[in-house]
Amino acid sequence: MKRLISLVIFAVILVMVFTGCTGESETQVKTYEGKNVYIDEATELHFDYKRCYSNAENLEDPAEESNLSGVVDSKGEIVIPPKYESAVPAGKNLFVVAEEKDGKTVSALIDKSGKKIVPFTDGQIVAVYGENYSDSKIVFVKPVNEKEYVVDASGKVIINPGEYEELYITPNAELEGIKDGTLFIFDRNGNIKKKIGAEPIADGEATESGLQLVVNFVDGRTNYGVVNAEKTAVVPPEYDRITIIAENRIIARKGSDDSVEEDDIIVFFDGDGKVVCPAGVYNNAYFRKTESGYSQSGTGLTVAGEKITKWVIDQNGNKLSQAYDEIIIKDDGTFTARSGDKTFALDSNGKVV
Repeated sequence: MKRLISLVIFAVILVMVFTGCTGESETQVKTYEGKNVYIDEATELHFDYKRCYSNAENLEDPAEESNLSGVVDSKGEIVIPPKYESAVPAGKNLFVVAEEKDGKTVSALIDKSGKKIVPFTDGQIVAVYGENYSDSKIVFVKPVNEKEYVVDASGKVIINPGEYEELYITPNAELEGIKDGTLFIFDRNGNIKKKIGAEPIADGEATESGLQLVVNFVDGRTNYGVVNAEKTAVVPPEYDRITIIAENRIIARKGSDDSVEEDDIIVFFDGDGKVVCPAGVYNNAYFRKTESGYSQSGTGLTVAGEKITKWVIDQNGNKLSQAYDEIIIKDDGTFTARSGDKTFALDSNGKVV
């Protein structure tokens, strides 16, 4: 599921970058092969680059279907000439470009000189950016009907095709692979930073009382649980997500992070693993994280068909407010609620003020 999501996210980004921007100020900067070249001022790319484009009719329209795209730097100088179906930076000196060949869109990884780091291929080429979109060191390549692989910025293959049974980019832009029932998580340089197998391992830091989030990988699924200071299981590793919101309160959830469905479940546990609020009361719950910990009150919600109902709740799952169509927790711990076309201000205990 998360591999599909990551591909969808990547496709959406490309659509946003190349098809939807019609800024008011596009500036002619140069000519290329006898055609005017314009800067699409409305489309910001990473690393201080901007999209440029040209077309045979010399139309100053970034949405013109016949446009060919390139890249200019912050000074308006052409870095990648506008001769591709699309062109986006994959790093400070790396670019993913696409063109049509034999009725198919093929992609390549090139540098500023136009040198092909990864030759044109029918498939995906995705940069694995550093933190906060810093320069990418590795690039994920997934040819159609072939095994995926990873290269560094010079084009050297650092993860060979077929080296892992599965290799993919997560929605969080992390590179992961699966081999022999073990999940491998890579850093931004392509080095293995964590291996997760059937035996639960610690994930993050323990709380002051010793509660520790643990994770394992079984039957292709990542599962979370909690152990105490004696390494005894408090919450079994069978949940999709767990949040320790207090020294004596744990919220465990089964369900996707991307949406909330009727069959999703939330269970509230105390620090000894006793159920405080059982499955079936809510489909999801949210408590705001602050510098001092999580808020004492949050929101719980249920889904019935297309209808979502929300309440202000405490850390025991008790309802502190009436039901609303929408509730938003504010930075100060109070809430804004909506029921139909009416809006209400609620205090931190869910009372109308």
